Amino acid sequence: MSYLDEMKASANRFFKQKSREYLYFQLVFGAIALHAFVTGSACLLSPESALEPFLWLGVMLGGREYPVTEQSHVWRALAGTQTLTLGFLCVFLQFDVKRRWVVLWPLVFMKVVSAAAFLGVYFFANRFPAFWGMALRDAVFCGLLLYFADGARSAAEKDESILVPRPLGHRGE
Repeated sequence: MSYLDEMKASANRFFKQKSREYLYFQLVFGAIALHAFVTGSACLLSPESALEPFLWLGVMLGGREYPVTEQSHVWRALAGTQTLTLGFLCVFLQFDVKRRWVVLWPLVFMKVVSAAAFLGVYFFANRFPAFWGMALRDAVFCGLLLYFADGARSAAEKDESILVPRPLGHRGE
């Protein structure tokens, strides 16, 4: 069997697995992790390009020009590392959501605090609409994290042997 055939067979097993909850968890957490790795890397490696989507969002939500100059490397480094941590924790959970469930809570806490901080800036410091949009995005992320991780954990507790890929801690067959 060629490498391409093996890849097709693996993808087929993944997408046709019995547990739809686990499939959706893997897809959603994979997408969030990918988004976090790209965004976090952009914050660290190309800070100017990392700010562009924020400015674009503000204009799309009805804002004018962003009234503040963002030149702080300290805050960009913090944003990049926080975002990379989000991606890492999503991947960490993907390996074994049942046994690593406790990791979900710091992850959700980080996004809840982030959403609250963006709302705080929007309501008390700067009415640039992108702050509201970022708060909404982080709140949606919290909902996605909780909903899909809970479904995957339930599926793993029922029967880990049917999950694709199998959790790292699985001790069957």
